[in-house]
Amino acid sequence: MSIAVVIFSKNRPAQLDLLLRSWSEQVAEWPDFAVSVLCKSTAPEFDRGYQIVKRTFPTVFFQAEDDSRSFMGHVRSLMEREERELFHFLADELVFLRGFTTRDEPFQILRRRRDVAAVALRMSPRINYSQPLDWKTPPPPHRGNMWTWQPRSVWIDRVTRLFGVHSAMGDWRMQINVDGNTFRYRQIVDHFKTLPEIRGLNALETEFIRHPLPNAPYLVCYPESRLINLALNRVDQHSHYPYAGHTAEQFNERFLAGERLSYTTLVGLQHNACHIIVEPEWFRPADAPRG
Repeated sequence: MSIAVVIFSKNRPAQLDLLLRSWSEQVAEWPDFAVSVLCKSTAPEFDRGYQIVKRTFPTVFFQAEDDSRSFMGHVRSLMEREERELFHFLADELVFLRGFTTRDEPFQILRRRRDVAAVALRMSPRINYSQPLDWKTPPPPHRGNMWTWQPRSVWIDRVTRLFGVHSAMGDWRMQINVDGNTFRYRQIVDHFKTLPEIRGLNALETEFIRHPLPNAPYLVCYPESRLINLALNRVDQHSHYPYAGHTAEQFNERFLAGERLSYTTLVGLQHNACHIIVEPEWFRPADAPRG
């Protein structure tokens, strides 16, 4: 049992290294995964950073996002590079907090029930706040860590909220995302082929919302989140979400000098939001390659 994965990364070699390190060091099945990275760089210094990550993780396949094909063409080619039982996307700002295996009960539920769309690795019953939107997002009704991601009608929701029962909001609404929701491989690959052409990653999750997987109203999660988004910096001018205030250039300069981001204090973190702002912690391995 294995997973095919496509990671999106832009100007974040240091954070991509952190994602891959936190994942490979905590998930024993990681060597069996088919991991691909679609990376985009806007300066030679970032190219040098990505070369370091390539040398550190030689089994990961890297593909530059260039003009040789459309954005969707790049993504489709990586999704189909190696077929596996399961599939998920990741973004380079994610960090794994806990290990997992594809033999765990959430994955067994995904195998048994066709009405379950995915295992949501980023979610847990603790999640009740959306940091990017500054919204309270209380969990929708759960049973066995399963919930329906589709909202109820407005008038029903108004009544149920009087009793403290809420429809899915914020991150609870994301059936398909780039943050670790894990699907049956063939189902998501075939569905992705039906999506309209878009120009880049910024519009991808909007299309996921507009075009969900059909006949799959449920998601399932672990009692504790497996991974989390670290809002450390921005790489797109359109983004106005809160972040720690650092720049991608500052991170890359330290990475090229041999420093690495640490995730030690994040392991086992109990949290109530999928995105958190933290002050980055750095360390300098003796054998770290430099750029």
